Amino acid sequence: MKKALHGDLSEVWYVLLIMIMVIILVLLAVGLDLYYGKKKSKELGIYKTHSWGLRKTSEKATWYGVFLMFMVFADVLVILLLEYFGRVLFPFLTVAGGIALIYTEFISVREKVEDKMRKKVDESAIELVHLIKNNKEILEQLIEKKRKR
Repeated sequence: MKKALHGDLSEVWYVLLIMIMVIILVLLAVGLDLYYGKKKSKELGIYKTHSWGLRKTSEKATWYGVFLMFMVFADVLVILLLEYFGRVLFPFLTVAGGIALIYTEFISVREKVEDKMRKKVDESAIELVHLIKNNKEILEQLIEKKRKR
């Protein structure tokens, strides 16, 4: 940063580039979560477009953005402090926060797939019970035929 005060912004651009890349990766992770959630819902036949889901995604992106901006601000303070002592400049907090958010989105995608599969299995079990109840006579006849053989 001392160099930046004298017009050499190469270190500043390096740190900013890393911070911007982390923010973009987190936004891509949120987008992938939305995409795979919709895709899995369509595959299972339970997809409905609701503003609620889109609102939740935008709310999540907003909270993630606030969190990352806090990390960027904290990194700027840490970098200024470390620059005073002549240490390496790197946005550790922003990168760590970004990794945590991306991992959270990865877990979210996995949970959505499992939840939707669980819901589909539950619905199938309910349909099977109704089928058995509604066709009890036919099943009894099949059992009788099987016993006679």
